[in-house]
Amino acid sequence: MDFPEAVYVTTDGYVPCSGVLLTPTVVLSAGHCRGRESTYDVVAPNASGQKAHGSSSWSPYDGNPAKSSDVMLVFLDTPIHIAAYPTLGATQVAAGTQVVDIGRTLNGSIGTDDYVSSAVTIQGPATALGFPYNYEALPDISENGDSGGPIVLAGTHTIVAIVDVDTTEESISESTPIDLFARIDLVHDAIESAIASGPPDAGATDAGPPHSSASGASGGCTLATGDAGPFSVFAGCLAAAALVLRRRLSRRAARSVLSDASMRKVRDIMEPNVFWLAADAPLTRAAETLAERQISGAPVCEAGGEIVGMFTKTELAEYYGAAHETRLVRDVMTPTVVSVHPDDEIERAVALMAFEGVHRVLVLDGDRLEGIVTSMDVLRELAGFPRREHRVIAVAPPP
Repeated sequence: MDFPEAVYVTTDGYVPCSGVLLTPTVVLSAGHCRGRESTYDVVAPNASGQKAHGSSSWSPYDGNPAKSSDVMLVFLDTPIHIAAYPTLGATQVAAGTQVVDIGRTLNGSIGTDDYVSSAVTIQGPATALGFPYNYEALPDISENGDSGGPIVLAGTHTIVAIVDVDTTEESISESTPIDLFARIDLVHDAIESAIASGPPDAGATDAGPPHSSASGASGGCTLATGDAGPFSVFAGCLAAAALVLRRRLSRRAARSVLSDASMRKVRDIMEPNVFWLAADAPLTRAAETLAERQISGAPVCEAGGEIVGMFTKTELAEYYGAAHETRLVRDVMTPTVVSVHPDDEIERAVALMAFEGVHRVLVLDGDRLEGIVTSMDVLRELAGFPRREHRVIAVAPPP
């Protein structure tokens, strides 16, 4: 079976990786292949050797494959044309499924004679190893330095994963060497949103069936993906907002708005005055406070100042029942804290919101709480609206 969509990616002129064409101007590769200079040279050896250059990329990967998905999109300056483009798998792959790696870069080198692997078997999510964003796979095929290879369902053109790490190379304790493949189903909606929000024509396919989209052709809001992946209201809405902007503005103006937004920093749009809730506060008082402050959520802190979770109207609606008078904030809060650094680019905040299914991320500089960014802050920036006046909603930071 031929795979004309498989490409080789050279990052910053020297790092060899592999990838796959999703559209004529979008390549999917591994997040660990993202370069500091963000320059990418792409070759499609099975599509008449077509070449293209990319100067921008998107990735939710934070360097830790146990906590983020090792995927990346490269946006090409000129298109690479093939007869049909592959689809993205939106559901979890069942244990026992046969897959193949269609873009191998063995021993750090690129060769057309070894770009398709033998079939390997997905064992299931790598939860037991502490890598829930990955699949475990046997037999081990990437021990010789495979990097970024797209993983497709055997006999199809459906992409379900990207080669992440090899347990032997990473010295991960495991009796049998296995591969870890970054799961596509968990970032399916975030990828589609990034394509819709990317450069004009990024989502256009000039031949064959278009790649799948959980947000629909119009990029509308998706309330939930069920088994297909995490909750992604914001991902769908952001894609819809980007498409509406492009229809209302000229392509040049839209490109400027999106480019400027991606280059700006989190500190440029964050709310620096952050209200926080005490973990031992009664649920009734927390409900009154959210209403008084006219906010929909806040971080939760222990008496010593440690941030231990988030409390939002979602938890309030779920738990504010017959026994609410005896509940504390710590009993119902979400113990996961999603955060960015003040100097992170806004696109990272967007990726985390879409991937984690949240509408707000905290801005932390080390252990210090600097601010908060919400989905509305990002949409205002994307639309080019003036920065809102900061409301004084706290008299002091956490103790």
